[in-house]
Amino acid sequence: MAIQFAGISNWVRLFHDQRFWNAVLVTVKIVFIAVFMEYCIGLILALLLYKRPFGCGFFRVLYIIPMLLTPIAVGYTWRMILDVGSRSNYWDIATYRPTTYRLAGRP
Repeated sequence: MAIQFAGISNWVRLFHDQRFWNAVLVTVKIVFIAVFMEYCIGLILALLLYKRPFGCGFFRVLYIIPMLLTPIAVGYTWRMILDVGSRSNYWDIATYRPTTYRLAGRP
C-alpha cells in the first residue's frame, strides 16, 4: 500500500468543518470566563489579605499549600512511572520494552 501525500487538504477540510469552529468558540468562552473569575477571586483575596485581618497568617498558609504540594505530587508521579519493581510500571507499558536500569527504583 503506497503512502499518499495529503498536502494541506486536511487543513482545508478542518477549517471548513463547523464542529471545529464550534469547539474553538466554546474553548474561547471557557478560557475568558475562567480567566475573569480567577482574576476577580485573586483580586478579592489580595485586598482581604492586604488589610491584615484576624487569621491572616492562616489564610496565607492556606494559599501557599497548593504551591508546596505540586512538586511533591510530580515527584511521586515520576517515582511511580520510573520504578522498575512496581506492578504498574507505566514506562515499560508506554515503550513496550522492559527497562533494565534503575532510575528511581528501590535499592
